[in-house]
Amino acid sequence: MGKFMLHIFHGRIQETVATQLYDRNNSDKLNPRKFLTNLSHLYLQTKRVARQLKDFDVGTDTQFLEQITEQIYRKHMDNYISLEIQCLLHESSRILQMYYEFLGHHKRNIQSRYHDSRTSLFCIVCKGLKN
Repeated sequence: MGKFMLHIFHGRIQETVATQLYDRNNSDKLNPRKFLTNLSHLYLQTKRVARQLKDFDVGTDTQFLEQITEQIYRKHMDNYISLEIQCLLHESSRILQMYYEFLGHHKRNIQSRYHDSRTSLFCIVCKGLKN
């Protein structure tokens, strides 16, 4: 029965995970958000299948199913943290930009603010000298 489980997990499930995580049509550019969503969904489904097999008591060790699941997802988890950070930074900057647009706020660089305050100060001084 262990070989059958190994065949299911390493054959079918691993193949399904690989094809659904990486878009074959556009393999040169990976969409981090889609990748993370698919990874989470597939991992939860795989854990659910492993739990159902454990509850069904097919005669395999529970550690065996957990180890197989870990082996399947190990190579996909290597860059998980960097993708998660990249996705969070992108999403936070998008939300911040939407907020600024809602307020009608326009960012100005520091040099521009310095120039504006210098010009304002110059105008105040010139007005003071005229009086």
